[in-house]
Amino acid sequence: MLFAIIGYDGPDGAALRPTVRPAHLEYLKPLVASGKVRLAGPFTDGSGSLVVIEMESEAEINAGFARFKELADRKSDIFDEDIVALVMDESVTAEHEHYRLLALSQHSEMGERPHAKVAFAAGDQEHHAESDGNGPVDASLKAIESRVQSGAEMLLYSVNAITSGSTESQGEVTVRLQHGGRVVNGVGADPDIVVASAKAYLSALNKLHSKTERVAAQG
Repeated sequence: MLFAIIGYDGPDGAALRPTVRPAHLEYLKPLVASGKVRLAGPFTDGSGSLVVIEMESEAEINAGFARFKELADRKSDIFDEDIVALVMDESVTAEHEHYRLLALSQHSEMGERPHAKVAFAAGDQEHHAESDGNGPVDASLKAIESRVQSGAEMLLYSVNAITSGSTESQGEVTVRLQHGGRVVNGVGADPDIVVASAKAYLSALNKLHSKTERVAAQG
């Protein structure tokens, strides 16, 4: 089924559009190639844009819209990429999670390259991995990827404070991954932003894995 998503620019839309357009077009390329996005472009009057996507059912669109409203409560500026990722995303219930974070430790010191050790479950197996990185978050995600070897490309890494006005605020991290023409969002929350990042990365990997399992069962 084909669905049209119409987005209207905010007050700064005209100024923002030229700055985000190159990244936006690059983002859409694999989605267009896979047939997920059938048509995309701005309105000639400069008021906004249109994206036409292929979805399996109206229920998927409704679920995506519910996620959009949740995102709008947390984020002031929402772009076409956010909307497309949300409506194409799918949730994975806790009982069906393939990947689960078990433990994480990291060490960073001025003048030294950060190092992280991560323990996580993949199905019934427990994995331990470690890696260096440009920062503690980078090191942690590289450690996970060294075992999973998903080959997914990270399109977005975003941090938001769930509560404000305190250094003890819980951080919420969103990770957007792309693989095989699919785009998924993973979200993780924790007072430790490194732990929240690892949770978000594994959340996104769970969605990629969940879809792979369904395709294999059907095929």
